[in-house]
Amino acid sequence: MKLVEETMVARKPHILFVDDEKEFTKMMGVVLRRKGYEVETAGEAGSALQKMRAGGYDLLVTDLNMPGMDGIELIRQVRRTHPEQRIIVITGFPSRESQEEAFKLGTLNYIVKPFSPERFLELIEKSLKINGSRLVGSIELDCEDLIQMCSLAAESLVLEIHKGNEVGRLYFDKGRVVHAETERNEGKAAFFEIQSWRSGIFKRESYSNQVSHTIDVSVDSLLLEGARLQDECSRKESEEKGEKRKDKSAKDKQTALEGESIIRAYLRALRGYDKEVKMAFENMKDLDILRYVVEETDGAIAAGLVSLDGISLGVYSTVEGFDTKAADAEFSSMLRAGQKASANLGDAFGAVEELMLAGANGIVIVRMIGDKYYSGVALAKDGNIGKARMLQKKLVKEMYRRYYGEETLA
Repeated sequence: MKLVEETMVARKPHILFVDDEKEFTKMMGVVLRRKGYEVETAGEAGSALQKMRAGGYDLLVTDLNMPGMDGIELIRQVRRTHPEQRIIVITGFPSRESQEEAFKLGTLNYIVKPFSPERFLELIEKSLKINGSRLVGSIELDCEDLIQMCSLAAESLVLEIHKGNEVGRLYFDKGRVVHAETERNEGKAAFFEIQSWRSGIFKRESYSNQVSHTIDVSVDSLLLEGARLQDECSRKESEEKGEKRKDKSAKDKQTALEGESIIRAYLRALRGYDKEVKMAFENMKDLDILRYVVEETDGAIAAGLVSLDGISLGVYSTVEGFDTKAADAEFSSMLRAGQKASANLGDAFGAVEELMLAGANGIVIVRMIGDKYYSGVALAKDGNIGKARMLQKKLVKEMYRRYYGEETLA
């Protein structure tokens, strides 16, 4: 039996999970609770801050891309009131800038969706073990070792042990156990009951009142007799388990099926957005897809489709008078030069897939569509690069299907 000293009581870690995707948040709450954590959820940063003010959490898990206040600003505000808060970032739209900012603000990990539940739970467990500036610890002892330790100290004290809602007390007089009590028993019966408890918390206190002496044998004799009684109980339990093994097997199968159901629902939640985009793209005209990419990406200015000889196949822009013709030709030239360079570098480098040009006020991401066309997306400097790249990859797959008559990229 493992007993933990009361001053270091172990409790379920309390986690706050923040994400604006309702189904995903719901399923991750289920996954975390199944693992034994206490979980609260929030669908946006403002609600999360209110919950943070109401009570402390062992771990904050937050998405980055949320309506209104984003995850980075949430972390900044949390740091003002809870500087030691453990924080993990999850995001479906990763970028180098957001990763650097997250780690500057002291986050423990930066996880990119989609991820497996097993990997996520592993990182949660590791993050909860990381301590801040405080020293935290616990004393764990087998019940027998704890009793013998109190006996060897030759002190007069009461050892109080809590197992759930049950309380047991062992009274020592100069190292000898003279009395034991639980809600159901006292004397030796209470001692053996406490000895059989497999887990709990304990505290040691002095006592001044007179205590009835209901035990008059040595500690070693008590422990040996208690061990013998536990062996007898174990044999009976083994026989009973043999009878119940078939029922348990059926329950285990049901539990496994429920676990699989949770993971399937979790994966569906992650893939839901991808499917919606794919289905939408399949039913859109080229120009509508370009419009979708721009309107769905924070900070996007324009998106276009261009042949490698510099001829524009379509463009959508939010800036009136935005002329991409000259840029189309220049990027085509850059891509052709890149193809030659990659050929010289050989198979270790591979074919050119993407170019990125960063200016003083903006960023352009160019991605090849096979070997004859490319897609370009222009953003403001503070635009959401991660989401732009994700949507552009989906755009490229759809255009590849249309231009080459194949479902996947070659």
